[in-house]
Amino acid sequence: MQEGLQEGLLKGSQDDRQEGRQEEVATMLLRMLRRKFGPVPESILAKVAAADFELIEKWWENLVFASSVDDVFL
Repeated sequence: MQEGLQEGLLKGSQDDRQEGRQEEVATMLLRMLRRKFGPVPESILAKVAAADFELIEKWWENLVFASSVDDVFL
């Protein structure tokens, strides 16, 4: 039972770290979008908030060469 509890705590800790990392990456993406393109539409804010980590990473890569906000989310 003790081993199961430890595994559960470890899994919860890993999930919390992943969620925190995802929030940080999303926040930085939005910050860079604002810096590059100005105010970010509510629809984009909602899209980023609902996205998983892998999709946010893809958008970060797209941001480098994007000439518009829409180019980031292709």
